[in-house]
Amino acid sequence: MNSIILDSLLRLVFPPRCYVCNKEINELPGEDRLLNRYFCPECWQALIINPWKGCPFCGAYRTEGRSSSRYCVHCRGEKFAFDQVVTLGMFDGLLKDAIYLIKKPECQSLARALAESLYRMRLKGSSALDVEWITPVPMNKYRFQERGVNDAETIAKTLSDFSGIKYVNALKRHAATELQRKLTPRQRRDNVRGAFEWRWWVETDKPPKSVMIVDDVLTTGATCNEIAKMMKSIGVERVTVAVIARAVGDSAA
Repeated sequence: MNSIILDSLLRLVFPPRCYVCNKEINELPGEDRLLNRYFCPECWQALIINPWKGCPFCGAYRTEGRSSSRYCVHCRGEKFAFDQVVTLGMFDGLLKDAIYLIKKPECQSLARALAESLYRMRLKGSSALDVEWITPVPMNKYRFQERGVNDAETIAKTLSDFSGIKYVNALKRHAATELQRKLTPRQRRDNVRGAFEWRWWVETDKPPKSVMIVDDVLTTGATCNEIAKMMKSIGVERVTVAVIARAVGDSAA
């Protein structure tokens, strides 16, 4: 069932409550109901930085003020294979807490709410949606069995529902890699090297020209960079990354 319809049906049966603090909220009509539909005003203000001054290349919040450069202090000198990162906010505070929650099967309604926020606040009407496919970062099958859900799939399917762009589970993670959050930046790059492959049997025998990779958090960019390198080696020309949060420095998810 379409995730938009599912959430609407659930909220007809159960009184609307903030997905973060569980406080009962009053819904408002129209597209601007997003704040009152999923989050109380206090949580919305804590979750969303608006206007967002994100780096157009790596997605990090630009702390150095206005700049005509494509790069910021966090990605200057980096050589990423992806072309653009779009994020809802920083991996900090309440949004950081929400990221940890959406890794649980029982919190996928929150994952869909954050994905809709990402679409409406950052993606809608932007060139970042000029892609043919939306695909999630895959999870190793053993970790999926342990966790019970891949929240990147939930986010990607929700973005597909709202944008109308085709959702395709196009990637396979064939290596049982270590958890990235336990590793240094260099170890993260080594950990995911060669870990992904294209599911050639899905949809078509040729990859699309443009793809959006979706995950919950981007930290060093090692995972999405490895996927983008693999994609471009088989003919994908442009790779956009969409994540709920962008972590910098010592942050990790």
